[in-house]
Amino acid sequence: MYLWKTEKLIADFQENKVSEKEKLKYVIFAVAVCSLLTNPIVAMSEKYSHLGLVHLVLIILMNVYGTLYTFRKNSKGDNIHFVTRYICLIVPIGIKMFFLAIFLYTLSYFIDASILGNVFVGSEGEALPTTTVTMILCTVTIAFLYYYFLGKAIGEVAGNNNKPNQSLENSK
Repeated sequence: MYLWKTEKLIADFQENKVSEKEKLKYVIFAVAVCSLLTNPIVAMSEKYSHLGLVHLVLIILMNVYGTLYTFRKNSKGDNIHFVTRYICLIVPIGIKMFFLAIFLYTLSYFIDASILGNVFVGSEGEALPTTTVTMILCTVTIAFLYYYFLGKAIGEVAGNNNKPNQSLENSK
């Protein structure tokens, strides 16, 4: 894996030397970096909290494990074009998860507000850490569903899952 030498990676691609397993390393690295950089603690200098750190670690672990899960689903099938499938299937599944996230995080905010009162502002008007247990539960739920559906879709494309209508055809 090249972290700095773009020219060598380009040459390897041109010579068809980059295997699906090698591409997986790049995808995992990209997912981990994006998970880190989009976390509020890093991206917006959110006030540090232990829950914020737990949230960050869970996000990174779930994204790395989820990517490995989807890779395995692809490997059990035809074991080709993992990166293309992964990137393309992220779009429709990601859009669905986005709307689920809006719903769950809004629900989480109302639950936190009803239990904790003014959730993100302290008694003297100072900003409090924005990570709560209910937000972490929402993140875990969304990530689990996201990778479940992504893995299922990749498995179907790779040919290792039964197609929905296949069982109906066999019963005729």
